Amino acid sequence: MCLSSILSQIEENNDAYQTSSLNQLQNSIEKGLKSKRFLIVFDDIWECTTQDWETLLAPMGKGETTGNMVLVTTRFPSKVDDVKTTDPILLKGLELDDFLTFFEALIFEGQIPHNLKELAKDIAKKLKGSPLAAKTVGRLLKNDLSKKHWMAVLKDNRWQKQKNNDDIMPSLKISYDYLPFQLKKCFSCFSLFPEDHRFSNLEITCFWSALGIIEKDENYMEELLKNGFLVKENDRWSNQQYYVLHDLLHELARSVSSQECLNIYSNGSFRADDVPKSIRHLSITMKDKYVETFRTEMTKLKSKVDIPNLRALMIFRKYEEQIDEIIEDTFKQIEALRVLFIEVMSPESLPHYFPKLIHLRYLKISPSEFGSEVTFPSTLSRFYHLQLLDLSDWYDQSVKLPNDINRLTNLCHFIAEREVHSNVPEVGKMKYLKELKEFHVKKESVRFELSELGDLTELGGELSIYNIGNVATKEEAMKAKLVSKGDLETLRLVWGGLDASEPSDGASESSHGASESSDALDDPTVSSDALDGTPELSDVLDGLEPHPNLQSLGIENHGGSVGPHWLCGHMSIKMLVSLHLEGVSWAILPPFGQLLHLRSLKLINISSLVQIKPGVVGVTAKSFTQLKEIVLDSLSEFTQWDEAPNAHSFSMLEKIVCKECPNLYALPFLQDCSIGSYNHLWKLEITGCPKLPMPLMPHTSTLTDVTVDTRRTGRMVYVNHNLYLTRYNRALAWHNMAGKVESITFKAGSTVPWIILQSLTSFKKLVIEGDSSKQSLASLSYLTSLSNLRIQDCKNFKVGGFNLLMASNLKDLAVHNIIEYYPRSVAADLLSELAVEITRSKKLLPPTAGSLLQLVRLNVDSISAVLVAPVCRLLAATLKELVITCDREVENLTKDEEKALQLLTSLQELSFWRCHHLRSFPQGLHGLPSLRKLQAITCRRIRSLPKKGIPTSLRELSINDCSRKLHNQAKKLNQRNLSVSA
Repeated sequence: MCLSSILSQIEENNDAYQTSSLNQLQNSIEKGLKSKRFLIVFDDIWECTTQDWETLLAPMGKGETTGNMVLVTTRFPSKVDDVKTTDPILLKGLELDDFLTFFEALIFEGQIPHNLKELAKDIAKKLKGSPLAAKTVGRLLKNDLSKKHWMAVLKDNRWQKQKNNDDIMPSLKISYDYLPFQLKKCFSCFSLFPEDHRFSNLEITCFWSALGIIEKDENYMEELLKNGFLVKENDRWSNQQYYVLHDLLHELARSVSSQECLNIYSNGSFRADDVPKSIRHLSITMKDKYVETFRTEMTKLKSKVDIPNLRALMIFRKYEEQIDEIIEDTFKQIEALRVLFIEVMSPESLPHYFPKLIHLRYLKISPSEFGSEVTFPSTLSRFYHLQLLDLSDWYDQSVKLPNDINRLTNLCHFIAEREVHSNVPEVGKMKYLKELKEFHVKKESVRFELSELGDLTELGGELSIYNIGNVATKEEAMKAKLVSKGDLETLRLVWGGLDASEPSDGASESSHGASESSDALDDPTVSSDALDGTPELSDVLDGLEPHPNLQSLGIENHGGSVGPHWLCGHMSIKMLVSLHLEGVSWAILPPFGQLLHLRSLKLINISSLVQIKPGVVGVTAKSFTQLKEIVLDSLSEFTQWDEAPNAHSFSMLEKIVCKECPNLYALPFLQDCSIGSYNHLWKLEITGCPKLPMPLMPHTSTLTDVTVDTRRTGRMVYVNHNLYLTRYNRALAWHNMAGKVESITFKAGSTVPWIILQSLTSFKKLVIEGDSSKQSLASLSYLTSLSNLRIQDCKNFKVGGFNLLMASNLKDLAVHNIIEYYPRSVAADLLSELAVEITRSKKLLPPTAGSLLQLVRLNVDSISAVLVAPVCRLLAATLKELVITCDREVENLTKDEEKALQLLTSLQELSFWRCHHLRSFPQGLHGLPSLRKLQAITCRRIRSLPKKGIPTSLRELSINDCSRKLHNQAKKLNQRNLSVSA
């Protein structure tokens, strides 16, 4: 889990959680950190063996940069010796003066009342310099600024229970004791969850409600946040908010709830004899290790705790079959549960006591393995008191619900993927349901009528309705009663199924709207009755009018020529924040300009849209002032967007996407950026708009994500400080990337501005690919900041004029031809030039001078170019990874090449990629003392490993797309600490 978390922080996508193999995780982390300088912090380690620690650090010691650091914090001095490499630093509290300044700032916004100044200082002394104590006690004091209240806190006798100068538990306990009774009950429940658990507002509020601690609609999370007991954070992937509890506050929760709540760890750290008989809520946190004493203690637990009357049972993390059996035996008499968290492999792995749990209010079922599938038994439909069902850890198609799941008539919250929601027949019976992400009209012949939605009077959140083409009349549409659903925030109406890119049958009428007169287009107040169209389609859409509170609306592939009156006529949903129209051809478009709260506007495949300008579609000087995102896509007739004179409509704009608009020639937000109107703009994508004039890119210094593809002048992508140019020959606004761009890739003959590159101080990586022009290494000579250089498929590249200052900073060099075979190897010329120049320069330097070449990674297309003694001597001290890519000549290494290879004593990784003529590995591999990884990919003539074996230092052997004989031999290897992938 820790390695997965590290990988998720390194990678931009979120695939880390789909990688379960230890070797895969380590390899991915190693690759991600290789060229980076990093500081990794392991905060609050409290359980870690020496072996675990070595496994954790293994992928971090192979970096190509210096100055990397791993920092560990722990509250347990005994753990220091297991992990330290330097003398530990004992952290103490803040100095009193600094702490007092911080403490007072938390409580008072301005001047400190004179009568409280000395009291603040006296209380601060008792908090031992702890920021956490300052936050919790500070909130307590801030709630009541009377001297009487402050004196009561200061004189509280619990301060006397401080065990030492670092003990802040009494201060946290005092803050807890001043909480209202209801908040105390809520806080104590946090002890049942693992440390560092992320709480959503919905999850914990329903949890409290299921246990009868609060009423359904009460929300105490914000109160606990205000009192300093929780911290609110944002998830970096989903941008969803969640709450976390500091580990010391988690410890406090365990302490104050110890008579009712128990969290058991499966590693044997609990003793049943110490468990109070009054326990009513129990959780089990599965650790990676199973100890036999766990079975013994769980057996004792049955006689210590009133199992039948437990109210909450929560099992976290996957567990082994033997632990599953122990838990099944321990809780077989359970029957009064209100809350259950479990993990299952299949319906058969549901516990035998499952059907008896008729009092359940809160049920969370998770898969014990990634990708598991399950068909839930009809038992699930008999939990009539269930208020929350959480299946969020299952993927769309991995869950099959009982046909009578709609018998859960008290269910308020069904947390699951969209497709799972869409599979509930007669969903209208679940009248208290607060969210239904997806509904397919007449998905089956019966039980999926639109009227089912009408019965869901409490529906809120988001709702997507598909297959609206199956609705025949306005009266049928009105049965959904969308206009009465005031809690609904997001509504998506789609004519068609999930693959909504294909319009419904009515789409044949869509061309009608494009032929309407420009007068009708220019007047958004024209009644829809005045236009010809398809009345059935338009009437149906009119019947789906949403509540005026709606925040986000999407309409896709409506086949009629007339839009709904509530959007295109007398607009009733003026609070819209987001509008998405796709595949419509309405003669009269909505008055976008009247949506003064609009932040996101997406217009896709709308043939009737010609222009947006003052007087058209409701545009005035006040329009679009809140707009943050604009998407214009596949607008075949759209020509221009003009803003009103002296208007500053787009000052909040952050994202612009404009694609496939062949007639577009004017956009206001690409013109005159000197006035500084677009200070928030960070993303711009323009492709397939040949008539649109553009300034030099990136046209503002705030842009960090740019894609421009003119097809005529090439493609430019600038993202995450990396610039990619493909056949791009326009000038660039280099001044807007100064100090930011770190990597530049020139592909397929893009113009390389060598003089400008020399001025980019942040520039570290250069890639030149597929350039057939006569470039020279002399052009690169003054790029002395480069640490990474790749030259690929540049057959006319000349190596003359090499500057050693450039070589002195290079850590990663790749020179190879992949696409086609060239008679000469640029890599061979370059390495030969390197050897000559460095040897010549060394004669002029004192013996104490360091190495002029610091290469850590080398990727070339010629074995014979690199495995020569002069080159290998230069590389011996620093080279850790050697990759041979597409060598098309060497079959077997010569004796001189074998000898040269032995000079690479620092080499840790050796890889052969697509070396089609190579018949054998180097026979002297066993003599490389540092080699840890050997890889062969698509080298089909290699039939065996070296006769003298592989080095004992090897930890990873990877064989992919090679001969069957080599694959089989690799699989049979039985060498300790060696991971084989074949």
